[in-house]
Amino acid sequence: MSYHDSVKDEIVPMPGRVRLSPYYFTAGDNVELGGILATVCPLDKKLIHGMTEAVMAPCALATQQR
Repeated sequence: MSYHDSVKDEIVPMPGRVRLSPYYFTAGDNVELGGILATVCPLDKKLIHGMTEAVMAPCALATQQR
């Protein structure tokens, strides 16, 4: 994952582990995947929650072409 380091004012690569969190929405009887949040943390960290070094990014849903 690459992110913007505001102190260095440059794009920095960060090897890491990712957690994907899907979000579902209901409308009547329909349940649809609304989106996915990716949280990437550095490889040397064990916890993802509350981490200031983590990067959070929304994921786009891929559309299937026929």
